[in-house]
Amino acid sequence: MKNIDPRYSHDEIGKGKNPLAHFWRCFFKDFCIIFFGAGSLVLGVIVFPILHLVLWNKVKFKKAAMAFTSLTFRFFVLFMEAGGLIRLKVYGKEKLKKINSCIVIANHPSMLDMVFLISLIKNTDCIVRGNLTKTPLRFVIRQLYIVNTLGAEEMIELSKESLATGTNILIFPEGTRTPRHGLNPYKRGAAHIALQAKSDIIPVYIGGNDKYG
Repeated sequence: MKNIDPRYSHDEIGKGKNPLAHFWRCFFKDFCIIFFGAGSLVLGVIVFPILHLVLWNKVKFKKAAMAFTSLTFRFFVLFMEAGGLIRLKVYGKEKLKKINSCIVIANHPSMLDMVFLISLIKNTDCIVRGNLTKTPLRFVIRQLYIVNTLGAEEMIELSKESLATGTNILIFPEGTRTPRHGLNPYKRGAAHIALQAKSDIIPVYIGGNDKYG
């Protein structure tokens, strides 16, 4: 049997008391994963090429594509809430809507953190893990976001270019999912980008109940 890193241990979580509710949540979660993958495919293969035809300017295309992605993520969050999969409460929502050319840093306890934040901040670039380009998300990531497998200098230059257009950049400074117990060491990329681009940093904390599964 595979040993689980103590930081990710979930031994203390009890079994659900309502088998029917548990079945529904498992079924709906799997459906949402498929739905999200299909939606990413539609964005990358149909919507973005159409936007490219209308908006030849690279900056204008990227801003329009990010705004459309934010709108679809917002719909996806509402869809999950309607199905009883999540309950999302946001503090400081209005402040997040008004920021420009800022670096947004956040902890990363769940698979949905990028979706939550981009749904709230429509003009947002993101530094994402390179291996996500091997998932259905690749159709969106390759056209919009910055992957962390690039060289440090190239990643900083792309970030500076993005910030210069008024776009915000979302960064998870741990570089990977936050463990259930404790934190991962922070990477220095967000600080380097902020210093070189002379950009403000907006910290966001994602809390709430346990997000195992």
